[in-house]
Amino acid sequence: MTRLYVVRHGRATAGWNIDPDPALDDVGRQQAVVAAERLAPEGPLAIVSSPMRRCRQTAEPLARTSLIDLAAFDINGAGCNIRPIAEIVAARGLPFIFVSGYGPAGRPALFADKPVLHKPFLIEHFADMINLAIGDKSKRQ
Repeated sequence: MTRLYVVRHGRATAGWNIDPDPALDDVGRQQAVVAAERLAPEGPLAIVSSPMRRCRQTAEPLARTSLIDLAAFDINGAGCNIRPIAEIVAARGLPFIFVSGYGPAGRPALFADKPVLHKPFLIEHFADMINLAIGDKSKRQ
């Protein structure tokens, strides 16, 4: 049976009427850490986040601690800056790829060696990229 865990973002520094994209406040950051700790025993998790800053910040502790076989980052997912999460995954030595409708344009320079799957793509091409990324265990810790 598939389980879906939905985590609402932590407490933000401001409401919609004050800031259209507020960060988490101290309480919200602690809430994100607690959520990651509670989900850790559930095993490998797929982490999907809204591009809103408070949502990405809530997902960061999960990215730091969750069991991940492979991450796939959209280079320009609704204008979301994926670099902070990619850096976390890279620091853990975990494999990842990028996907983009623009090819490698916009890929963070730090990750120029990482493959980019051009959208739209066939599932076979996605499978090839997964095998390429997982097969390269030389950079894993």
